[in-house]
Amino acid sequence: MRTFFIFGIMFFSLEGLYAKEPLFSDAIYKNDDRKLISSFSRKNIREFSKSVGILIDKSLLKKIDVNFFEVESLSQTDQNGLNICIDQKFSNLKSLNACSGFLSGPDEFITAGHCFLNQNDCNEKVIIFDYKKPIFGTKIKISKDNIHECQSIEKQLFDPDVDYDYAKIKLKSLSNRKALTLSKTMHNPNHSHAMIGFPLGQPMTVSTDVEIIGSNEDTLSVRVDSFQGNSGSPLIDLDTGKVVGILSRGQEDFVYNEDRLCHEHNIIVDQKSSETFTRSQLLY
Repeated sequence: MRTFFIFGIMFFSLEGLYAKEPLFSDAIYKNDDRKLISSFSRKNIREFSKSVGILIDKSLLKKIDVNFFEVESLSQTDQNGLNICIDQKFSNLKSLNACSGFLSGPDEFITAGHCFLNQNDCNEKVIIFDYKKPIFGTKIKISKDNIHECQSIEKQLFDPDVDYDYAKIKLKSLSNRKALTLSKTMHNPNHSHAMIGFPLGQPMTVSTDVEIIGSNEDTLSVRVDSFQGNSGSPLIDLDTGKVVGILSRGQEDFVYNEDRLCHEHNIIVDQKSSETFTRSQLLY
C-alpha cells in the first residue's frame, strides 16, 4: 500500500514522539545497504552529508548546558511504540518523528512539502545539522550552532494526486556550510547516486545501492532503502555532485510478524515497486 507520512502527525501514541498512523512509508529493496555516516569512508559523500539536516519539533530539544542540547527520543523495540523486532538492522538506535532535508543556500533549506505545510510548522520545528551517531557511546550532543530555525516558507507544494511534494524554507540565520546544488538537467541513469537522510529519525545514514527505474517530467521512480523520516532526503548524483531528486513517498516500512509479535522491515521483491522522488528542476 502506498501512503504518505505528514510530519507532525503522530503515528504511535507514545509521549508525542511517534505518530498514530503511518501516512508516509518506505521500505527495503534487496539487501539493506544503509550505513551510518559516522562509519562511512567516502570523502565526497561525507562532504555532502554536512549539508543534510534533520527536521524535528522544538519541544524534543532538551538543553544540557549553555552550548549543547540533546534530543528526546525513544527505543524502536518498545512494545508500546514502533515495536520493531530486536534483530532488525539499526533497531538498537533511538528514533523520533522527523523529516530530512538539505541546504540549497546559506539561509535556504529544501525538504518535502508534507514536512512543512504552513507557517505553524515553520514556527514549531527546527533544523539540526551533524545529527549523527558518535564514534563512542550513543548520546548525541547537539551544538547550538548546528540548530537553525525557520523564518518563512518561501515555496511549498504538496499535491499527492500529481506527485508534487517539495518546500523551500528561509532560515532565520545564515549557515557557513556549503550548500548542495540542484540539478537543472535530466538525470543520467548510468551515473552513481546516493541518498542521505534520517530514517525513522535515527542518526544520519547513507544509501548507495540506488536504481532509477523510471521518470516523468515531475518525478523519479527509484529503488532505494528508506523509511519514514527520510522524507525530503536528497538524491545526489555522485558523478556531478548535484541533487536530482527529493524523496516524497514510497512503500510500507514494516510487516507485522504474528509469531514474533513485532514488526520486521518490509523487504520489497516486486521489481516494479519503487520510491517516488520529486525532480529537482521543479524547485527552480
